[in-house]
Amino acid sequence: MPPGIDIRSISFDRCLEQKDLLPSMPCLTAGQPYGLPGVDPTRPTPLILDGIIAGLDPAQRRIFVSVPTFPGNSGGPIIAYRTPWNTAGA
Repeated sequence: MPPGIDIRSISFDRCLEQKDLLPSMPCLTAGQPYGLPGVDPTRPTPLILDGIIAGLDPAQRRIFVSVPTFPGNSGGPIIAYRTPWNTAGA
């Protein structure tokens, strides 16, 4: 593993399905952004950002989040999780 990269995980049992979401729950997004200052396009690096579930539209299957998104986030996951969460991955 390259220096400076730390791997963490959230187990499946801590993740939530869309039907269980509520506004203000914590969430993460993951993407491979390009065109951002400081991101080397020859070495894609995942960008994980945190925010909250800002709103829901169940009829349209839409989830609104407070997390900024960038080109490269398209198709990436929104991970909503139960708290508390052990950031050590345990």
